[in-house]
Amino acid sequence: DRQAFNHGSTNFPLDGKHQAVPCEKCHEKTGPDTAGRMQYTGLDYKSCINCHHNPHADPRASHCLECHTMQGWDRDNLTFDHDRDSQFPLLGAHAKPDCEKCHPRQTTNGRVQVRLFDVGKSCQDCHDDPHAGQMSSACSTCHTETGWTGNNLVFSHDKHSSFHLDMLHSSVNCDDCHGRQARRYRPLPHECGTCHTIQQAAMQGTSRLLSGPPDPHNGRLSCTDCHDLNTPRQRQEESAARCATCHNARYSALFYSWASALDQSSASIRQNLKRIDDPNDARRLQLEQILEDAAAAGFHNLNLTQEILRAGTPAHPENVNK
Repeated sequence: DRQAFNHGSTNFPLDGKHQAVPCEKCHEKTGPDTAGRMQYTGLDYKSCINCHHNPHADPRASHCLECHTMQGWDRDNLTFDHDRDSQFPLLGAHAKPDCEKCHPRQTTNGRVQVRLFDVGKSCQDCHDDPHAGQMSSACSTCHTETGWTGNNLVFSHDKHSSFHLDMLHSSVNCDDCHGRQARRYRPLPHECGTCHTIQQAAMQGTSRLLSGPPDPHNGRLSCTDCHDLNTPRQRQEESAARCATCHNARYSALFYSWASALDQSSASIRQNLKRIDDPNDARRLQLEQILEDAAAAGFHNLNLTQEILRAGTPAHPENVNK
């Protein structure tokens, strides 16, 4: 009588999910006759995989009760602790992904199995290298498991690179030097002209609008002869003092005179811009480019900057919108 029989008196008490399994599931009918007889003895039950398919496709995952209980096989009934029972503790952002993200399901011989072993431990086993092999150090030199960017970076430009960030460069966005799409980290030249191409071109006598003679200082001065790398934004009086240091005191006054002339020409062009209402007007776009190029060239080539501004100053400014 199956109702009266106490399975607990056998070597296999029915615990958890096993209590709801029909007898015929484990005690199959055998024998030559049609009805058959249910087999009660000689059953192999010592291992879970005697009855259950091993979903992990690896003989190393044969001790099921190290991770599972008889209450169920799903995640809620797992006794497995990744930090305690594996060689890869889930720290920081690694604690968030679903298990399948690292342990994908795969079909082998028509059966779905979960890969538990040999999934890799290095960052590159799961993550694409955004540096395209340009870095020689381990990821942990610059990154933590809390996150890969922003405030989670432990990277220090002064400590981990050959280009120390002075006051002029400390506030520059990373993408401005390394690019946003195709990032470049090394080799990355340190010369100022590598990034400041407009200023270098101006020193050599060219701009987007016109060309002229090189600046007299081109090839004779380095950028730091005029620019103080320890000043976030150099003031006019500091630039004037630099002129006087190399030349004489008269050049300090000349600097202010030249700066005033450039400011007046730029102000005149901005006034003309106000008279052009259409933002797509060709003349308006030209004037905007003139102001942009003149501001970038500045004292890197004073004569070129003056010529750029003259191109934006019509003989009769009152007719600029006609």
